[in-house]
Amino acid sequence: MRYLKAVTPSQAPDESPIYRSNLCNEQLMYEIPNVTTCYELLLESVKLHNTKKAFGHREIVDIIEETKEIERKVDGAIKTEIKKWSYYQLADYDWWSFEELLEYVKKAGSGFRNLGLKEKDFVGIFAPTNRYWKTIAFGAYSQNLTVVTVYDTLGTDGLTHALNEGEIVTLFTSGQLLGNILKVLPKVPKLKNIIYHGMASAKDIEEFASKTDIKLLKFDELIQLGADNPHEAVPPKAEDLSCIMYTSGTTGTPKGVQLTHANLCGVIGGVQHLTSEYIFKHDVFISMLPLAHILALSVDFYLSYVGMKIGYSSPRTLTDTNVRNCVGDLKALQPTLLIAVPQVYETIRKGIFNKVNSSGAVTKFLFNSVLSLKHFLREKNLPNGMFDFVFGSIKQLTGGKLRLAVCGGAPLSASLQDFITDALCPMIQGYGLTEVCGLSVVGTPDVAKTGEIGKLSPAFEIKLKDVPDAGYSHKNPNPQGELWYRGQPLSTGYFKNDQETKDAFTDEGWFKTGDVAEITERGTLKIIDRKKNLVKLSNGEYIALEKIESFYRNNQVVNAICVCADSERPKPVAVIVANLDALKNICSERGLTVPEDLEQVSKSEEITRLDLKGTEIISGIYLAPEEWTVDNDFLTAAQKMKRRNIQSSYKDQINKLFSQIPN
Repeated sequence: MRYLKAVTPSQAPDESPIYRSNLCNEQLMYEIPNVTTCYELLLESVKLHNTKKAFGHREIVDIIEETKEIERKVDGAIKTEIKKWSYYQLADYDWWSFEELLEYVKKAGSGFRNLGLKEKDFVGIFAPTNRYWKTIAFGAYSQNLTVVTVYDTLGTDGLTHALNEGEIVTLFTSGQLLGNILKVLPKVPKLKNIIYHGMASAKDIEEFASKTDIKLLKFDELIQLGADNPHEAVPPKAEDLSCIMYTSGTTGTPKGVQLTHANLCGVIGGVQHLTSEYIFKHDVFISMLPLAHILALSVDFYLSYVGMKIGYSSPRTLTDTNVRNCVGDLKALQPTLLIAVPQVYETIRKGIFNKVNSSGAVTKFLFNSVLSLKHFLREKNLPNGMFDFVFGSIKQLTGGKLRLAVCGGAPLSASLQDFITDALCPMIQGYGLTEVCGLSVVGTPDVAKTGEIGKLSPAFEIKLKDVPDAGYSHKNPNPQGELWYRGQPLSTGYFKNDQETKDAFTDEGWFKTGDVAEITERGTLKIIDRKKNLVKLSNGEYIALEKIESFYRNNQVVNAICVCADSERPKPVAVIVANLDALKNICSERGLTVPEDLEQVSKSEEITRLDLKGTEIISGIYLAPEEWTVDNDFLTAAQKMKRRNIQSSYKDQINKLFSQIPN
């Protein structure tokens, strides 16, 4: 194997040898010169890049409300509804230098001390991704405080759980989230200090003013408090807790993953050894994933250390369609590097296809022909750049300068990776989990291949554990099995959750990922399954739900899919959220009634009878009457599907589909 080497023979009959990166000599590689903590990482970054303007933010100038009339057919009659949409008007990017960031960090840290926080206390962050999130985190580190991260899209139950379990006294948030905090205040008695940044409603401010036991401060007021009463830094040690990161929770209550400074610095040191040839300080990165997600946090810290310019964004302001009187963040920033989850890239792909399909038959034929030809040439390692002019207008949608797209956070379909690579720019994958600080495997451009996640970071060692019922064995021609990790970046366990820690972490220091991996002939890795999503059907065969879902997501009509299987049935069924625009085109081509919304799609028997399955793997489908979002609790804050919630909500429809399958 070119990129992996076995360093220890198999220790048990059902386990593979222990593997490390081929970059390793005698030891794992994770050290950063002069850096053992996140605070030292910032100080070293400032020393290296000092006056460089690198942290960009766009203030909200105005929130513009628009109304639109929507016609819907209800019980055979056409009814008109008025719906409201809110759009942001944004200022241009404003930039801080590394030195300016450090000054704000020191003042924020002093501000925390003046609020009564002492070493190793917790500071909660419940806010969207921006430079103020980062300032608060490093301000906490400057006084050896532990950051407790909570997704800004987390529901009231998850937020209440995190604030209570962490016994949070001081919380940073955004002005627009103050209303969410007001909802949980009666249930979080220890919360006393709330710091916010950005626009807030007068109603929320007034309600907080009536609560005499709560201190509400603007971000600028915290900074001024620190400036007026400065404190010396209290640097953390490597073994101190850097953060408790609450997962988005696909199956229940979010778990708090404990990450030390050594963990986070270790993962950054490892990935630096792996990617230094491909990541440059003159690059421009658009940061849009939640910093409460380990991928976003570790990438942000790493790219800052490299000296890269980072412009902060959000899915809501990414493109022109969701802003008014200004351009979206992609056009404003013109990034060269984008890191996102598959859903973001899926939205980009389907948006492009919808635009092409609505541009006429000639344009559609030209686009698809050139796309196919470029893909063929690329697969044969032949020159293919001469066709890029065809994709010029498409490239402008992402700012026109994108040179590398990175995908992580969830499984990526082969067709999506191929499309982005052919139409926009090379796409690579990354793999990691919160428990290993993310960034444990990276598909660097030299090894990028569809379906593979890439090379193991030299900060880790791995082994594979057999899953015999499904035929996964380390003795297969390409070794397969559940992926186990060990190394410097490995979490110390789950906060206040000994049982979950015991279940996931072994006494020998291994973490069981639950993901089934395969080692290729050249020593790169694939994720081929999820252990808990293997279902045995009545015919004795095992199926992998996520694998089937990934296949069906390639269908242009499928926006989202949840495959459901029953051990008493021979085939699975599925709940599908249809792509309304694509479905309208199909209905129009076939002379069917064109639906106006997903509710009409769900109720239309003629649409349900369309062959949307594409294969007979799935025996029956139900077309969902609504999008799956964080707000309706069908997606986690990290945009991962909540399988249990979906199956519970559509239980009757799923059971009806199962009843129609012959035994």
